[in-house]
Amino acid sequence: MEYIRRPVGNPVQQTNREIIGRLAAVPIHHEIVLSRAMKNPNLDDTGIINSLRNKLGSVTSYGGNLDFVEKYYPKALEYTFSDIRETVENNILRFCAPMTKQEEGYFEKWDTEMFKTGKLYAEGALNFNECLKDLS
Repeated sequence: MEYIRRPVGNPVQQTNREIIGRLAAVPIHHEIVLSRAMKNPNLDDTGIINSLRNKLGSVTSYGGNLDFVEKYYPKALEYTFSDIRETVENNILRFCAPMTKQEEGYFEKWDTEMFKTGKLYAEGALNFNECLKDLS
């Protein structure tokens, strides 16, 4: 396996074309999850991470800073068989809380088009793609 030595001195596994292609996409595959992960304060403040944070800034600030992503969507239980619905819900509740009505609204109105057409998102995407070119 090849490694690229970054200026900060930390070895990074060389990225491949598929990863770079997915990150350069608009929108990024699983963008909402990645946006939530970018809020992790333990991530290094490297050029690529900061650039990705900038690209996803408008997504990350959506709906109360994406706090609803850590919760479950209660209306989804309607798709569970009624005889096991309560058991399923109790099991889910062991791991996360239900979304509030407001958070349900954020979830139901989620539309990546609103980000793709935004000026900040577009500028962030261009800058991020420049950083990706440096990796390839």
